[in-house]
Amino acid sequence: MIKIFRNFRKNLLNEGKTSKYFKYAIGEIVLVVVGILIALQINNWNENRKAQALELSSMKEIIENINYDILRCDRNIKTNTILVKGLDSLRTAIHNTFDGKDETVEIYYFTLKYVTDYSRAVLNRTAYEELTNSGAIKGIANRTLVRQLSDYYQRITFAVKEFRPERSHQNLQTLRKKFISFKGLDSYITSFDKINPNSFFVDYDFEALKQMEHLKLLEPEGLLLEDYYNEIAQYAIDQKTYIFYMAWVKETAEMLIKAIEKEYQLTETTL
Repeated sequence: MIKIFRNFRKNLLNEGKTSKYFKYAIGEIVLVVVGILIALQINNWNENRKAQALELSSMKEIIENINYDILRCDRNIKTNTILVKGLDSLRTAIHNTFDGKDETVEIYYFTLKYVTDYSRAVLNRTAYEELTNSGAIKGIANRTLVRQLSDYYQRITFAVKEFRPERSHQNLQTLRKKFISFKGLDSYITSFDKINPNSFFVDYDFEALKQMEHLKLLEPEGLLLEDYYNEIAQYAIDQKTYIFYMAWVKETAEMLIKAIEKEYQLTETTL
């Protein structure tokens, strides 16, 4: 094609048709420019199509991550709610002891079963971090959605990660080890250092404690039941706060999924 155009221009010059030559040259330049513009447009269209496909894929991954967060929150709320109920029962048993009732067995029972560990929430930020690290998040047209994503990952999930009832838990554990100080329960004490970090449950028959006879309520030197009670109360408050955070994450996560699905017109069949 280029050879044909070259020959055509050569013939015009040879024939002395200068004005026609210039008109033709200008036309050819315009044609080349138009061709370049069309090529650029096609290239831009392809790049935009790739960016949109990547953005859609990232959003689907984010939805998967958020669904994982919701599942973790549900499990965390259920597990820690059981823990809080156990702590409340322990405080009740100690109160009864203050009132002169013998609640020794119940105190040991709830201490061993519930004053152990708490369920930690491990939320998934993988897809969002890939989106931000690649810079692709800047290409999202819906800036409201961008702010929602940022709020969820930078403020809400970060707050949950930072809030860990570590101090009150450690204080309570120190008193618990002093409190449970008789030989028959040494194996229980040792086991607490090997608890699954995702759950405070351990594989022991705690009900067997209630069958033990002649349990004597010990008050080791430097430990009063009032101290123990106060640490239990603080730990219970921290646990309830942690449960609140989990409920906050879950509610926000569900709203964020709806916003993403609406923006990208996603349904169960497209996910």
